[in-house]
Order: sequence, then structure tokens, then C-alpha cells
Amino acid sequence: MLGSKRNRRLIAQYLRRVSLFAECSDDELLRIDSLMTELHVPPGRRLMGRGTAAVQFIIVRDGYGSVRNGLEEIGRLGPGSFIGERTFKGEAWNATVTAVTPMDILVLNAGEFASLLAEAPTVRRRVLGLAPAPTRIDEQISLLTPLVGQSN
Repeated sequence: MLGSKRNRRLIAQYLRRVSLFAECSDDELLRIDSLMTELHVPPGRRLMGRGTAAVQFIIVRDGYGSVRNGLEEIGRLGPGSFIGERTFKGEAWNATVTAVTPMDILVLNAGEFASLLAEAPTVRRRVLGLAPAPTRIDEQISLLTPLVGQSN
């Protein structure tokens, strides 16, 4: 995975279209962007593994990832999807996500995610509202794409 510098204004505009950040102020979006690292992920790369510590918050900008619970594929992540809102609790992932296509993702490590929650009250309120939800991965993923009728 390769990190890159990017046009902050374009990323901030993109973040506004992600449901978690839709109500953020421009200042919050710029701060969120400043915390993120953009990575390119090749097909087949595992983004997270079941049973490992949740240490990243990931937003998909482009491409698709397969969400598996054991051998069963339970869904797909696509553009605008995010996962890892439980990162601040240090819980283990309860599914594995692997890139199916080349993916561009935005990543926050646990420390950056904690900064995000401290500095962006709009996001903090939304995340705290999401966190008590059931722990099944298919209920955590914000934009889980159903497998029925999917060609990707």
C-alpha cells in the first residue's frame, strides 16, 4: 500500500458525500482530511482480519472489498463505505475484508481516529450513536452492498 499527498479540497468535497461526514462544517472536513492517509490497495490485499485488533478506520474512495465471516461472503464494501468506527474501543475485527479490485482508501490509525473524535464534534456524535450497535460486521458497515445482483 502506498500513501500519497492529495488535493485537500477534493478530498474534503468527497468526505461530505460520505454519510458519516455529511453534516460536518468545512473546517471539520479540512481537519478530518489533514488526519487521513490515502492508500492504494491491490486486489487480494487483506485490509483487516477477523480476530485482529481494530486499529484503523477505513473509508473506501474507489474499488470494492469482500467482507467475509469465515468462508461466507456476507457483503461488499464500495465507494463511500466505511468501517472501523469501533476502533476507539480497541475491539477485535469480527470479519475479514479483502480487496476484490484495486482500491483507493482513506485511513486513520487509532490515534488519528481519537483526534478526529476530539476535534470534530459532529462526527463524535455520529460515531457514538453507531458504536453501541450490535457487533456483527454486516450491521457495522455503513454502506454494505448486497451481494444479490452484484457483478463486482
